[in-house]
Amino acid sequence: MIVPEMPGLGQRERFENVEHIYEKRLLSRYVYLAVVSWVVLIYCVWFCNGHLPTQWTKADTKSDPEHFIEEYAAFNLKQLTELGPKIFGTYANDVLAVEFLKREISYLATRSSSTNKIEYDVQRASGCYYLSFQPHGFVNCYEGVVNIIVRLTSYISTGSALLVNCHFDSVPGSPGSSDDSLNCAVMLEVIRVLSQSHLPLRNDVIFLFNGAEETPLQGSHAFITQHQWAKAVKAFINLEACGAGGREILFQAAQNNPWLLKMYAASVPHPHGLVVAEDVFQSGFVPSDTDFRIFRDFGKIPGLDFAHSSNGYVYHTKFDNLDYISNGTIQHTGDNLLALIKKIGSSESLRDLDRYSGGRMVYFDVLGFFMILYQEDIGFYFNIVTVIVSFCFQWKILRYIEPGISYLGSLKLLLVSCKVTVFGWILGALWMLATSKILNVYDLSMSWFSHPYLVFTLYYCPFIFSSMFVYVWYQSSAMQRFKALDRAQLYTGGVQVIFCLILLCGTIFGIRSSFVLMLLILFPCLANIGLMAFEKMDCFTHWVTTYFVASSVSVSYVFYLTLLTFSLFIPITGRMGPAASPELFIGCLSIILCALSTSVVVPMIALVKKPKEFLAQVGGLYLLTMVTLMNTSLGFPYSGDPTNPAPQRILVHHTQQRFHHFGGKAYYDDSGYWITHLDHHNPGVLKEIIPELQNARNVGPLCEEVLFCGLPVPSTRLLAQSMHSLWVPAREPVLHFSSTVRLLEENWISDERLLMKFRVIGPSRMELFISPNSHVKLTEWNYNFPIPNGKPLWNSRSTYFIHYATGDTRSDFNLTLWFQVKPKNDETTVDIAVIGHYMNHDYSKGFKAFLKKFPDWAHTTAINSMYASFKF
Repeated sequence: MIVPEMPGLGQRERFENVEHIYEKRLLSRYVYLAVVSWVVLIYCVWFCNGHLPTQWTKADTKSDPEHFIEEYAAFNLKQLTELGPKIFGTYANDVLAVEFLKREISYLATRSSSTNKIEYDVQRASGCYYLSFQPHGFVNCYEGVVNIIVRLTSYISTGSALLVNCHFDSVPGSPGSSDDSLNCAVMLEVIRVLSQSHLPLRNDVIFLFNGAEETPLQGSHAFITQHQWAKAVKAFINLEACGAGGREILFQAAQNNPWLLKMYAASVPHPHGLVVAEDVFQSGFVPSDTDFRIFRDFGKIPGLDFAHSSNGYVYHTKFDNLDYISNGTIQHTGDNLLALIKKIGSSESLRDLDRYSGGRMVYFDVLGFFMILYQEDIGFYFNIVTVIVSFCFQWKILRYIEPGISYLGSLKLLLVSCKVTVFGWILGALWMLATSKILNVYDLSMSWFSHPYLVFTLYYCPFIFSSMFVYVWYQSSAMQRFKALDRAQLYTGGVQVIFCLILLCGTIFGIRSSFVLMLLILFPCLANIGLMAFEKMDCFTHWVTTYFVASSVSVSYVFYLTLLTFSLFIPITGRMGPAASPELFIGCLSIILCALSTSVVVPMIALVKKPKEFLAQVGGLYLLTMVTLMNTSLGFPYSGDPTNPAPQRILVHHTQQRFHHFGGKAYYDDSGYWITHLDHHNPGVLKEIIPELQNARNVGPLCEEVLFCGLPVPSTRLLAQSMHSLWVPAREPVLHFSSTVRLLEENWISDERLLMKFRVIGPSRMELFISPNSHVKLTEWNYNFPIPNGKPLWNSRSTYFIHYATGDTRSDFNLTLWFQVKPKNDETTVDIAVIGHYMNHDYSKGFKAFLKKFPDWAHTTAINSMYASFKF
């Protein structure tokens, strides 16, 4: 090597500088090679996530008559989808869908083998129960719910049964192809295969085609609490959707029945599930719930919860049709379901659940190829051991880099290596907050909604820039005495120590998702231990190569998790409510996932030959994105493109309001369009498109006078959103009959105890809000469950909610309430508001004309409603 002349330096110093220059150049090459390799790795992860199995057709039945055939299931799905929206209480749901299912099941029964016989029942049920939804629970009553139940029994049956559930109803305005007709079509095909199989199942399999899930969760309650076959059910599989197509994900599992997860992992050909999804779903971040809750809470049985989550933009919209279900989706779901049913149906576990019970499990799939699962208590000790080993190694490497350093000096050096990383993260978080604030101020919020790649340039780039900047700054000061390789080892060691501290906290608090940090610590740590054992820590090429390869194993899983996270949560921001801050939410997700995926390599990127040029490139990409958003249409969040929709969700209730004095005389009568935007933009650019919205008023003035502002709120989950909604005056809607409450009886049982009986009349879907006066307490009612806590408060008074749905065109039910009144006086006892939702789509001409003014990127759910308040 030719050593260049360096004025003012001796021979030894010249050789040390040459060595540093050589290492830095070599490090630059390795880092850029690693970046390219990781781009390839990201593509591989993306490909595996989107890969679906080859579809089987009718012609394939000859080669394997007991295989799931997508073509058969797709035909059934087409029939169900073509019925249009199937709302409980409508002809399409309660008659047409039921007749279709009965016809298909009867046909399969005639072709079943003598080994596994089919019997089915049509259940029509009524009932009431308390549903503890978040943030506010309510009484959930139903009448005339229709379920189709199929039982598959073999001649060696033990009598125990596995339940498999789907629902064929849908929300208003949506054909419900993915949610949830797809799973019902899959179940029909599974019934065909099992009923024609000559392999007997040890346990019965009960297939529940649920006719009222969207109302919500009424059909499952009707079956599990009332049907005669429910007593035989020992476990369940629930099939749902929060998107369209793709691989179904296992996102909830029974807490103390690990045998179910083990059977899933051992049997299905295309496993896809992770405990992170379960932790997130049960935390309440996802504004949805499934029949899993009903079977678990009311049936007291263990189960597994699956859902299709790809392309969540079409969930509960007019776009949920066959066009957005990718080829292979049905095959993927059917292959897994059939294999899982065969495994559980042939097992001994259903006969003695206590024998196979246990604690919670940590589980995750590896790119859909296989599952890894282990007991939570084993994971606890494994995490602790990983933390201890990593700490010990990082301490030893400090002594290795600077021999003879004191313990106090080692501690200071360790704190410096950690401090650099933490400062970079803090700076990145502050930049994220500034970006979200700027986007909100310039009305560019959710620009990534229809362009998810913008998340990288808006939030990943600033975070990477911030981390790199701090490393570069420390490189020229505190860490100058170390050569490039030593600095890389110190900085990456600091990242490992921080991850260890976070892992330790997550493990202590029982957060099973902490296994992600364990993976990020484990593989680099093992690689470094191996290098130190073979005395290769000083070999630049060996260390950098080994570190990158080891890190890639764990980081590839973080890439996988990132892809799943954003594909789920970016569409969900379209229904998080007006009060939410989607920019802050996605920004926080971004910096967490960016820290996990890039912190192991950012320290070395900062040590490349020209780090400032790299900083300029990353920062320039961010600035270019911001300038482009502010000056082009790229910042518009929605898309009405039929091939790639990303609609804004809007509820439009054509409403009649009628308020009554004590005694029943109406004193206020108004009508208009109640408009609720389910996302952050309220009403946004729509004011420029729809002239009527320019005359819209806020709903605030009526909030203190009548229960919840006189709005026809269809769910307690929308109470918060309703405070941010708009009211547009309009002529009254088409209502063929009124919604009303009549006092049938008022009886003082004692000086302080009052009984009141009411009759409630209205359409097939109703809500009842009850608020006793401040000196009155509701003590009993005619339901067989306790009175809840009375939250939220209205004017400092308790409130109670009753939801009622019926399969008939009209509702007519009685309500009995017992009050404790202190002291007895002439004031009103209780305020009651009744809300009727008329599902017949008999819209007025004015309402139809108003709805047509909404652009193609807006999905409107339109309902005729009536709000009537009474004082008694």
